[in-house]
Amino acid sequence: MKAISFDLDGTLVDLASFDDIFWFTTVPEIYASKNGMDLDQARKEVVGHYSAHPRTPDWYNPHYWFDHFQFDETVEDVLNKRQWIIHVFDDVPEVLVRLGRTHDLLLVTHSSHAFMAHKLIPPLNRVFLHKISVIDEMGCMKERADVYRRIMTPWGYNTREVLHVGDHPIYDYRVPLDAGLRAVYLDRGRKTRSVEVERGGQDDDVPPPEDTINTLDELEGWMENNLG
Repeated sequence: MKAISFDLDGTLVDLASFDDIFWFTTVPEIYASKNGMDLDQARKEVVGHYSAHPRTPDWYNPHYWFDHFQFDETVEDVLNKRQWIIHVFDDVPEVLVRLGRTHDLLLVTHSSHAFMAHKLIPPLNRVFLHKISVIDEMGCMKERADVYRRIMTPWGYNTREVLHVGDHPIYDYRVPLDAGLRAVYLDRGRKTRSVEVERGGQDDDVPPPEDTINTLDELEGWMENNLG
């Protein structure tokens, strides 16, 4: 296996440390201030808007929502005003550094570039040979096999040379398998994607146990047992 591709949110970075705060506190606060209402009512209305756009590129795109709500501030200005405390999962740094010595590491995420600028703290800002925001650079989601092929080909990889790891059973497991990649589903107790479900997304059936790991520490053992 030449390369290992990783999802970002819920896989390497805890959604609660950034996305939950941005979508459920920061955006409603701006909405409340703009519309002269209390935070609870603002949050209820904002989440209602989110729910009308489930699982689309716009749903993940903060710039879309700032335009949609007609906010005066830019996404970048709002993000730069806050001191974000990004929680990289404890099992991530050592595993990525170790795997990076023997494999090309890739990042394939729905997270926007605006978000990635804050989430990719050390060592995440150093270990990836290639990275892509699918919604920003391709205007789509990781929902079709051809998306993974269109990503890997310009980077110089045959899909059979790439293992993908992520916490979404469809976008990070079934779709990359359909594209010809190997795939591992990272199930962190199925709590890390709560922000997606709460914002109007849908939960999905889990992949088979033989292709499921519960921490990133288990990845190298899975690779040894399944990839030879």
